[in-house]
Amino acid sequence: MKRNRSQVDNLLYRKSDDEVDESHLNVSSASSIIQHLDVVLDSIRQENQKYFVQLSKKIEKNNHANDMDISTYREPGTSQIQEDVMHGNINLLLIRGKSVGDYARQVLRSLYSREELTSSILPPGGEQFARKPLDNQRFEKLHRALRCKYNISGSRYDEFFHKLIRPKLVDFLSDERKRARKSESTKSPPSSSCDRD
Repeated sequence: MKRNRSQVDNLLYRKSDDEVDESHLNVSSASSIIQHLDVVLDSIRQENQKYFVQLSKKIEKNNHANDMDISTYREPGTSQIQEDVMHGNINLLLIRGKSVGDYARQVLRSLYSREELTSSILPPGGEQFARKPLDNQRFEKLHRALRCKYNISGSRYDEFFHKLIRPKLVDFLSDERKRARKSESTKSPPSSSCDRD
């Protein structure tokens, strides 16, 4: 009986050691999982923060451009007499746009073919760029049309164009390239047909 009791005590003691080891293992594995999750969540937070900063900058840039009043760029005093700005038989001043940027996009569509818009960049360009710039003589018509239509002061025009118009036109050409690639990818390739005897 004594022997059986000591064996039972031994078994109980051994069992309690095993339980302690198992509970220690559970606590340490749970701790390592929590540490791993903390690392992953921290990485996700950092990525989200980076995207948030980029998005905030884009929104701020767009709002700043939209909030800028073109009246600060206009010729003081009475409005100047508008001279027609012709391209072929189109008077560019008669083109309508929802905004100054939209007007500039519509004028570009009148001045250049779709192929030119998808394969070119804005002037002046440069040798370092793979794409050639749009024809400069026609681009000058865009400048004249913008100045005349919105009565922009000659001394403030460069600032007006670079702050308000150029970024919109860069995006426009980029979007035209995307649209062209998308329409090319949706076209089905011609199927090869084999003559059967």
